[in-house]
Amino acid sequence: ELRAPKTPQILGVGGFGFVIQAFFHGAAVVVKTHRTIGSGCRSFDSIAQELRLLRRLRHPALVTFYGACVEPATGELML
Repeated sequence: ELRAPKTPQILGVGGFGFVIQAFFHGAAVVVKTHRTIGSGCRSFDSIAQELRLLRRLRHPALVTFYGACVEPATGELML
């Protein structure tokens, strides 16, 4: 279960969305959110390509990729 604080700490903001700190099964994690997919901010193919890359990428300077989901109510993609 992914839990974000009521007032999330925004760690960064970019052209496609923002990064916040949250908790996943009690562990602190970083969540990258994308603006609504349907708004044309970024194509689904581009996001799918990023997910394929992140799934295989391992490096000590990068956080581990756990997965991705789409928030049905808003269309936001959370990594």
